[in-house]
Amino acid sequence: MSGGAAVVEVENLVRDYVTGGARGAARRVRALNGVSLAVPRGTLFGLLGPNGAGKTTMVKVLTTVITPTAGSARVFGFDVVREAHRIRPRLGVAYGGELGLYWRLNGLDNLVFAGQLQGMGPKEARARAWALLERFGLAGAARQRVDGYSRGMRQRLHLARCLMHDPELLFLDEPTTGLDPAAARDVRQLILELKAAGKTVFLTTHNMGEADSLCDRVAILARGALVTVGSPAE
Repeated sequence: MSGGAAVVEVENLVRDYVTGGARGAARRVRALNGVSLAVPRGTLFGLLGPNGAGKTTMVKVLTTVITPTAGSARVFGFDVVREAHRIRPRLGVAYGGELGLYWRLNGLDNLVFAGQLQGMGPKEARARAWALLERFGLAGAARQRVDGYSRGMRQRLHLARCLMHDPELLFLDEPTTGLDPAAARDVRQLILELKAAGKTVFLTTHNMGEADSLCDRVAILARGALVTVGSPAE
């Protein structure tokens, strides 16, 4: 594990949601309850917990998608609320499932579009896209529409998409959910390669074996509260 300075710092983080509407009384639900943790640079850091534990909420706060109710979160030393514009260009985010891809576009066009959203020119984006398609074993399906991809292929394309602008920090939210064992193994190997290339990776998972085999450090989250943080062996 790297001994570098913390890339992510979270202190007493709270996030509440209000549910209910016109037909029922509004109810406040606490998704994160006073969470504090730090992620050192170069670490493959796992956030482990069952479905509904608050893992995706944590990712959304740290990637500046939603704001915390209380407490603080800093990424690269910048506050996720006041300085979000300084954080976003340095992040890569891949959610598990079907979010983040355009199904009517082919794989190549998905990546080129993602690169252009990050300010890359068409020629640069196209060259980068082809390099990533080759790296992730998708070059043969580059001109195939994504709605014809298998789930494993789509998940590899998710990873390629979040790497288009070569970010320093990657957030991977349950990237192997729903994959068959062979596809999940391929994605895990790609994650290890990203870590070996010097990326800091923040991985959420409910799979204990995955956290044990991949992560340098693991934080266990249950019902929005942090249970413990340590190495997988600990």
